[in-house]
Amino acid sequence: MGSNEMGEVVTKRQKLSPEDKESLTGRKTDEVSNSSEEEPMEEMWSEETPLDPRPTISPHFSILHVLDLSYADIESLPQSISRLVALQKLYLRNCERLMQLPPEIGELTNLEVLDLEGTELLCLPKEIAKLVKLTCLRMSFYGYANQTVIPRKVLPNLSRLNELIIDVTPYGEWWDVEVEAIIDDLRSLKELRALKLYLPTAKLLEELTLIFPGLANFRFTVGRCEEHFISRLPRDNEEEFNNWEKLEKGLKYVNGDRIPHEITKVFKHVNAFFLQCHWTANSLSEFGHENLNEVKFCLVMECNEFRTIIDSKQFNQRNDGQAESEDFQDFDEAIVLGSLERLIVRYMKNMESIWKGPVGKGSMSSLKSLALHTCPNLTTLFTIDMLSNLINLEELIVEDCPKIDSLVSLKNSGSKSGLFLPSLKKISLLELPGLVSISSGLCIAPKLERMVVFYCPKLEKLSTMDISSTNLKVIKGEEEWWNALKWYESDLSMEHEDYLTSLFIPLRRNGDLFAQLTED
Repeated sequence: MGSNEMGEVVTKRQKLSPEDKESLTGRKTDEVSNSSEEEPMEEMWSEETPLDPRPTISPHFSILHVLDLSYADIESLPQSISRLVALQKLYLRNCERLMQLPPEIGELTNLEVLDLEGTELLCLPKEIAKLVKLTCLRMSFYGYANQTVIPRKVLPNLSRLNELIIDVTPYGEWWDVEVEAIIDDLRSLKELRALKLYLPTAKLLEELTLIFPGLANFRFTVGRCEEHFISRLPRDNEEEFNNWEKLEKGLKYVNGDRIPHEITKVFKHVNAFFLQCHWTANSLSEFGHENLNEVKFCLVMECNEFRTIIDSKQFNQRNDGQAESEDFQDFDEAIVLGSLERLIVRYMKNMESIWKGPVGKGSMSSLKSLALHTCPNLTTLFTIDMLSNLINLEELIVEDCPKIDSLVSLKNSGSKSGLFLPSLKKISLLELPGLVSISSGLCIAPKLERMVVFYCPKLEKLSTMDISSTNLKVIKGEEEWWNALKWYESDLSMEHEDYLTSLFIPLRRNGDLFAQLTED
């Protein structure tokens, strides 16, 4: 717990100075010498009384402006929380045992930020309506609440709200009724600029039509998650998707069996798109190429009917199967995913390629990071036309794609000369048992700094065209693979071979691969 002149307290197990202790408790340092610095929250509570076994907040803390009890092991807040009359910001994030707030929370009338994200409450007390100065309210609800989690008239009373986050474990039909009432209340929040909300059906998006265009930030999750549905998405990918500072507007569509017009209507506004478990779509193109123009971050996973990410044949078709007007016939000139910077593809059972058909110049030209994980039928990664567009690609990860024999397909390609992937700095090739060649003889990655190869048993030869960079800092791989490696160029100098050997760091098969990959 630390303090300053503004009366801020943050329980991060920081040690108090003697001056801090005296200013917070009203006692001289020697009077609090028995306080445990290892349990900083204890100084905040007065002793329990026989009539009330719960600790109470010391009156000396009435000057506090900021209080952070995130991750604290607390079951409840004392009624004496009402003494913190000057409090402006209260953080109670990820308090696993806290399930409800006391009615006295309504006495904190100067509160501007109430952050309960990750703390699964049963419901909010109706007294929250008194907190009329709130500009930021973040909350999470326990999925089996089966009750009104936000009492009616609470949200309309918080007219100054600028940011509203409502997380809920999406189990049960009770939320269907609850969220409709919440959407009705949102119409009165004229200052709302940031909203995070779970919507069981796409139809509810239509009811937000008058709200979301005016939002600077939003995250909408649409679709029903089954009760036993377990996502295999790494936490860092989910955090990246939810990063409002980098990606202002995001849409997550889960368990869809069609592409409702409500989805495509919002899709036009998003720069972060997450598609998970769509049961009928064959490609991202079915959402409309014209709707992909603003997308910077795209994550697609567990869509078993996908054959490719972009299908150029879809460009000339509307949803009704009829051709578009003459102005839009030439796909070769079309720029698709021109703003995309990050593409992640995971667990795509039947996907065969990233792109099918002609590639318009400029398509995917902003892409900086591409990661493909567990795509058992993927055979084509890059064509020459696609490769020519990837002038900004800095990181490439290909993992568990057993049918890939080369990163570059030369089938039906024209010119094969030139320097490709000019910005690539990191490449990771993991568990690719069919990989024979990296670049099919093309000169790639002149700025490559880091290369990782793990369980690619058929990659028996390397070419200096594959690693032409003079910026290489590290090469990681299995020691057996490196020792058996042959080079295509018979005139490879001993000096250059020694240089590459000096960069090599062996990976252990029986060790934690992730830990080894993240080590410097």
